[in-house]
Amino acid sequence: MNTVVAYLHQHLGWQIPEKARTEHRDRENALQAELQRLSYEASRFYSQHEGRLGNELDSGQSLTPGMAAVELLFTLAPLPLSVLLPLLKGQGKVEKYRVTTVSFDISTDPEQVHFVRYLLLPRTEQVLQRIDCPSLTEYQLVTSLEQYLGDTPFYRMPDSCQFAIIRKLALSYWASTVSPFLMRDLMYPESQFALPPTRFASTQQPPERSRTYHQSIYANPVLEHDQIVKTPNRTGKNRWEHRHLIAADVKDSVDDTQRYNPAYWPDDNVLGPMLWCFTAELLRFGGVKKARLALSTVRVYTHIEQHLPPLSKSQCLDDTALNSWVENVVENAPSPATRKHLVRFIRYAAQLPLTDAIDTDNLNASTEPVNVDADLVTPGELDAILARLDSEKPLCFSQWLFSRIAASLAFHGALRRGEILRLRVKDVVHYAHHQYVFRLTICATPEGQTKNRKRRTLYVALPSMEAQLLSWLLSLKRNSVWRTQPLLALANESLSQRALRYILPVTRAIKSVCGENTRFHHLRHGGALVLMRQGISLERQYYLPFSLCDGIYEATVYSQKFIKARFDYWLRAHDKGLNTDLTLDEVLEMIGHSDYSTTRHHYLHGHDWLMMHYLPPTLNLTKTAVRHGLGMAPRMVIYLASCRVWVLMNEVNR
Repeated sequence: MNTVVAYLHQHLGWQIPEKARTEHRDRENALQAELQRLSYEASRFYSQHEGRLGNELDSGQSLTPGMAAVELLFTLAPLPLSVLLPLLKGQGKVEKYRVTTVSFDISTDPEQVHFVRYLLLPRTEQVLQRIDCPSLTEYQLVTSLEQYLGDTPFYRMPDSCQFAIIRKLALSYWASTVSPFLMRDLMYPESQFALPPTRFASTQQPPERSRTYHQSIYANPVLEHDQIVKTPNRTGKNRWEHRHLIAADVKDSVDDTQRYNPAYWPDDNVLGPMLWCFTAELLRFGGVKKARLALSTVRVYTHIEQHLPPLSKSQCLDDTALNSWVENVVENAPSPATRKHLVRFIRYAAQLPLTDAIDTDNLNASTEPVNVDADLVTPGELDAILARLDSEKPLCFSQWLFSRIAASLAFHGALRRGEILRLRVKDVVHYAHHQYVFRLTICATPEGQTKNRKRRTLYVALPSMEAQLLSWLLSLKRNSVWRTQPLLALANESLSQRALRYILPVTRAIKSVCGENTRFHHLRHGGALVLMRQGISLERQYYLPFSLCDGIYEATVYSQKFIKARFDYWLRAHDKGLNTDLTLDEVLEMIGHSDYSTTRHHYLHGHDWLMMHYLPPTLNLTKTAVRHGLGMAPRMVIYLASCRVWVLMNEVNR
């Protein structure tokens, strides 16, 4: 029963009662105590393995799967057998950017892309290059592990060579390196979602700030509500034109800009053009796994209009109304197969600028693992997005100002779209002790409630230009008349008008910089990751060097000065001594989550960034370790001095 409760909580995201949660936490604490008891044995075991592995690397022969498995468990992550096996079979993709990582796909659902990614140390990379067993089975791996551990210098009995025992030793070894809450993260890697390789590669390269874009982000002015032409409810063939798209010439049809532009969509029901765009997308790019789908498959996927109630444009711009519509559609699906097709369409709709407020976390059935939207906006990409907003002439000055501030606050405050739109002037206060820090209060307003119906307070530090713009806006609206009015609004603007005028340009800028699959909500994902990394940096007193950042903007966000300014309110309250164990709770409170697992599962993608904070900033390496990491032969003599490396080859006379 305990295992079932743990599975429901960890993998399906169920909220369990407080009593069961306490019991679950007690079992985790008992596991931590056992891991601490095994720490000496784990350290001695790994020391023996290092000596044996060094001899094998010097010999130049291929490594056995058992030896490679032990190395990966102790230097990569304490992976379960099901996740470790594909990595040993050579299915991992090594990616070298500022740091070296390895990623691989562990998807079990054909409709879902599920990658995991880890930081790859030099010697571990050499081990992966020396292992060649593409058809390795679990039985062969377990047998190889028993043979390796039964030999010198281990001489372990077969009963003590089981994979579960060796993995527990690896967990004990990691427990001495990372904090307890991260141990749970390493124990369940299958519940963590990393960015797909293509998207990850784009986040590692500085965005092109001088790039020429084809679509204008401020184009197609928004009509006033009384000027919008009401489109009568059409029936039959004229209303659902996507049915005829399959038989048409797709290449000539999908360039119709009005069909892709929400400003031209009918106000009473946007599903007609939305289904048209969905069908065109399937015909051009295929599905999740296949680049080309059969026409019969496309017909099955798109023949769902009879199960979709009308969706007006005003509903799309109201987060609560939009997600209520989604919930109604999913719950009233007549069959599991139809529900699957509807969920596929809704996931596509969540990528469109008009409906990007759809909460995709609740689309799976309660008995299915949660399908995670693994994407985010990086600090470097935010800098490019702001430059994109600056590069074009808006309809008016206020549109540029409000759009820019919306993008900045959504990222640095990890705010949702509705929270940005409902933010009032009195909810934003300049922090008295630092000119670039602001206190935000997220609470219910006459325009709507918060998602969890709770009030929260957070502090954001903004780079100088963004902070000056927000300060200037607050000074303009310091009159008491504006105090209870929305911050990003002119007089008498409705919430839907503000969404079209100030949020839609940001969404277009995000898509032009980060790709069509990104949306406004990914600013919150990126901001949550930045906040978590800032909290860890403060806790460990280790701040990322410039060499590990992708530009000046990211280096600023992760600098010691910037982080201490953001957490200054907390440091002042604990000036007699900071309890770093409470850092995680403080970060979660500002994000608006009550449980770390929710934040980790949906917002913090990958393990590579996590381990960067827990490796020591300086490593004392022996000459042998350096030689193994660089893949050098034993006859090479290495001299290390003043951070410079000279390699003298005995065979070469200079």
